[in-house]
Amino acid sequence: LAELGQVEEKYRLALEVAHTIERKALQASCFNLGFYSESRHYHMRAKSACPSIRIALMPEYPWGLLKKAREVGAEDIAIGWDRRFYTKYLFLAASYLAELPSEIRKTRDAGVRVSGGIANSPRDILWLLRAGVDGIWTDDPVMAKEVLKDLESRNNQQGNYENS
Repeated sequence: LAELGQVEEKYRLALEVAHTIERKALQASCFNLGFYSESRHYHMRAKSACPSIRIALMPEYPWGLLKKAREVGAEDIAIGWDRRFYTKYLFLAASYLAELPSEIRKTRDAGVRVSGGIANSPRDILWLLRAGVDGIWTDDPVMAKEVLKDLESRNNQQGNYENS
């Protein structure tokens, strides 16, 4: 019975957040974000009560991205790993099995934005960009900015070289 009370409290909070986003007209700058396995039912209830709110979903595995987004009405999928060292390596291994670039392309083609992280090294940022994400999540924006600046510079040099 206590567990049922906790579920109802989470539903109530999800609706309260959704109504607050709507009431304050923050739909353009806010997402209701949560893990797929833990929060999909809350997202679905909040979206049905407040259709204008935006949902961002963090799936635990890199397959079925579009199906999961459609199930909850998500406009954004945030793929990746958390700060525990092993989750990154599990995600990377699973990404090859799931053919992640194809999953991302299919999801983006359907109008769902795909971001990735937590990318706290140049290697992680480049890996996610090669996979095709629209955006990067990082704890180190200075490093990310430098990586992107270096990548842009290299792309410009290659373009200039190819044109000369």
